[in-house]
Amino acid sequence: MMQRFRKVTAGLILVATGASAAANSTNLIEQWTFEGPTPQMGVNGTSVDLWAANAPNSVAENVLTFMTSGDSDYGQGRFSNPIATATLQQLILTIDASDMLIGYANGTDTIRFLLTTDAGALELEINAWNGSQIAPDLEQGLNNKDDLDITLMEQDKLAGRAIPLVMVCNWDFVNQSMSFVSSGTASVSESAAAANLANMTQITGFQIKTTHPFGNADTFMNLKTVTIQAVINSVENQSEQPGTLGFVH
Repeated sequence: MMQRFRKVTAGLILVATGASAAANSTNLIEQWTFEGPTPQMGVNGTSVDLWAANAPNSVAENVLTFMTSGDSDYGQGRFSNPIATATLQQLILTIDASDMLIGYANGTDTIRFLLTTDAGALELEINAWNGSQIAPDLEQGLNNKDDLDITLMEQDKLAGRAIPLVMVCNWDFVNQSMSFVSSGTASVSESAAAANLANMTQITGFQIKTTHPFGNADTFMNLKTVTIQAVINSVENQSEQPGTLGFVH
């Protein structure tokens, strides 16, 4: 399905101000709102099959209770127009969750959000530490090398509280850095260098990977929205049509 890239004028995005700001545009690459009979389908046609409304998942009032283990189908998660990094300033993943619990079966339960590239995956990995704390880390495509280990979040402040937790992951291709900011039940703001961004030429898709070993059914996440946005350096003669503004076609 052809993706319809939408310009976003509001949201949890920090863009440089000044004379150069007018040349930037923030584009909605994909968003999942978990409405209707196909919650796995994003507004621009990208599908995450693990988010289908099949047991053990469930959907109520446009909130997906996500409990399925495995890897989502990479083919369904590929962007119809990969994003070229030549004009990409920032790639932003925003996860709005109303509840979550990461189980602790031998310390290996995980929920991973991956933006695939031609030089590794940009990833937010959420796992548990000692069963009582959530231990997220942000990656730059180097398989845990030089990742950002984010401050631990107390499980008892998150699970069963029904208080939103908004997590914003930002990969800055101009400054070769990455950052994680959360608000709601846990307030965190951390950043690190991300030199591997310089090796990426395009962002190719989105994938979810989860691990619930030994039949552990504790791990879940209640998702309200998941959003992918790109801040593009728009030169004067570029057209704002799908396949342009830095999108490969």
